[in-house]
Amino acid sequence: MYEASIGIKKDRNTQGGTDRKKEIYKLGVNVYCASCGSEMKRQTDTRQRIEQCWICSGEGCGIRVRKADSSLLADITTLMNALIAEPSRVQIEANQSETPIKLRRLENEIGRMLDAADFDRKVLVQNMLERASLKYASIDSKPYIAKRLRADLERSGLLSDFSKELFDRTVKS
Repeated sequence: MYEASIGIKKDRNTQGGTDRKKEIYKLGVNVYCASCGSEMKRQTDTRQRIEQCWICSGEGCGIRVRKADSSLLADITTLMNALIAEPSRVQIEANQSETPIKLRRLENEIGRMLDAADFDRKVLVQNMLERASLKYASIDSKPYIAKRLRADLERSGLLSDFSKELFDRTVKS
């Protein structure tokens, strides 16, 4: 009876023979649903023709996409090659934010202090340091990140296989 139950359990195991050292397990990024934007979960069922299935975890969405790991990695490689061939496609727009009111107030106060004949030097230095801190915090690094990513792609040659290293650097950027 014990042996029979072990046999039944083995037959029902749809994860049998799954190699968790494959590239797909090393992706390290989430896959999101194109329909609702929720995270998709990967399931494997060895009884199916295409063993891998991505299922949307979004409430009420439930989209299922059957896509073999090799096909997914090949599609990612094709997209990466398109970026390598034309790095100028990488565009990250800078934020066009208004000057914070606190920053404008500090600039006006510093200007008034410098126009006055007598002012407290310590207060002026403190205001200037606070202004510099606010200006530094408002710097948008997105254009620099895009430039760095384009340079990285220009240095890369076209890929014949999925490159985890380049993919990780691109996703991180």
